Amino acid sequence: LGETAAYALEWINAFGHIAPDERRGLLLHGGTPAQLHLGEQQRFSRDVDLIGQDRGRIEHVLDAIARRYEGRLFRWEETPVESADVPLQRFSAYFRNAADAEIPLKIDVTYLPVSLDTEPVRLAQSAAYRPRDPGDVVETLTPQAFIADKLPTLGFDTLGYRRVADALG
Repeated sequence: LGETAAYALEWINAFGHIAPDERRGLLLHGGTPAQLHLGEQQRFSRDVDLIGQDRGRIEHVLDAIARRYEGRLFRWEETPVESADVPLQRFSAYFRNAADAEIPLKIDVTYLPVSLDTEPVRLAQSAAYRPRDPGDVVETLTPQAFIADKLPTLGFDTLGYRRVADALG
């Protein structure tokens, strides 16, 4: 898990180095970048989540990130999504682990016409990951926007919590 989390942060770092006009309409959100607001990693995440304004941009970003590593890291392929409540694309970007096995890093792009507040955040420098440049930053949601982004998943009968049957049945 720690190795996948480190590669997730490396992928996010590479995303932050892509020219802003090339990644326009794609915004990092979810557990991995949320941890960046906490400084040291509090937990590890095995995936990367993005909000997309429209389809067709993410493939160019995935290609640019793979080129950055000259094909040694983050070769990617689209992974079919059986069913989803919202428009979604899923990708696997592969890296080789210490045993030289190819491991997929899941990248989900949810297409929603939303506008959330963002700010630049320095990449966490945890025991699992240290960016080459300690000043590297990525644009992600503000802490307040992260809360707004997560509220729908925390309501009863949604992705978060199920209602518990009361004692009377």
